[in-house]
Amino acid sequence: MKESKKSWKTHLRDLVIVTAVGFTITFSLSDFANVMNSFWSIMVYNVIIGMGLWKGNELVTSLVQHWYPWHANRSRTYVLMWIGIIVYSLVFILLFNVIWATTANHIPLNEFLKYYKFTILIEFFISLGIAGIIYTSTFFKNWRNLLQKHAEMEKATIESKLTALQNQVNPHFLFNCLNTLDSLVYVDAGKASRFIGDLSKVYRYVLDQNDVVTLAKEVEFCQSYLVLEQFRFGDKLKIDFQLSGSESVKILRMGLQLMLENAIKHNEISNEKPLHIEVKREDDFVVVKNNLQLKTTLPASAKMGQHNLQERYRLMGEQTPEFGVEGEFYVARIPLFMNEEE
Repeated sequence: MKESKKSWKTHLRDLVIVTAVGFTITFSLSDFANVMNSFWSIMVYNVIIGMGLWKGNELVTSLVQHWYPWHANRSRTYVLMWIGIIVYSLVFILLFNVIWATTANHIPLNEFLKYYKFTILIEFFISLGIAGIIYTSTFFKNWRNLLQKHAEMEKATIESKLTALQNQVNPHFLFNCLNTLDSLVYVDAGKASRFIGDLSKVYRYVLDQNDVVTLAKEVEFCQSYLVLEQFRFGDKLKIDFQLSGSESVKILRMGLQLMLENAIKHNEISNEKPLHIEVKREDDFVVVKNNLQLKTTLPASAKMGQHNLQERYRLMGEQTPEFGVEGEFYVARIPLFMNEEE
């Protein structure tokens, strides 16, 4: 019912607009006395020609958009719309004026153009002008909507990829922690028990849904994670955090932890060769630096963790992390998000 009322209100509004425009044009081309003498005839003429062009062109453009949707080919739809508007307007104006001239004004058909040529041209160009304003704005409105939908779909795709990448990180972390637990169970049952308690606290952070966190929060998590690693290595693993101003900047969640984990996983750690890891800030990066003492028994790495981290940064439109050997050290540089609204 509401839609029906709205439709009638729309048609009534269009009728008022058509009548007003018709009389405005008529008064500009004729004197007031002649218009008033033929008021009702002019009223009927203006309503029929105006509504016929308006509603007819609406129907034509609707059919074109139905057969040739905007999303398929915007330019083609726009050109076909204009061809339809031009053809329909010209045919309707000619037919209606022929009927009006021969029936209402009793003008012979062979003299039709003599009296109505100027009228046809005026009505045709006015029709194209109004259609140009209405349907060109419709074209750009649809174009904008398509761009918005494309952006929304792109955003949804990126979010989906980020979620998939994050879902790879969580099992990876848990798997490594379980390996650590397995090595502790047979060595020290008490440590293994405490390890499980600490692991449950740490894993709450792992299951967090936020992909970007403050550096302070990530550092706090990493320190808790390192407590777990200390169960295995004790003083053979030395970590030095040199970070300041970590509350105001942000980092990709578990990005720093992944670099610490890689350093521990790929390097030999023993009393003779302790592992020193330094974490500091350089400009817009967090730098993780460790002495390079690669395990000889470790199988070739596919570097999935690094690729994962780089891909997550790339999908977010940010500068990607950098990794590499520098002299006797392995250095990882992880970009920070400096914008508070990230």
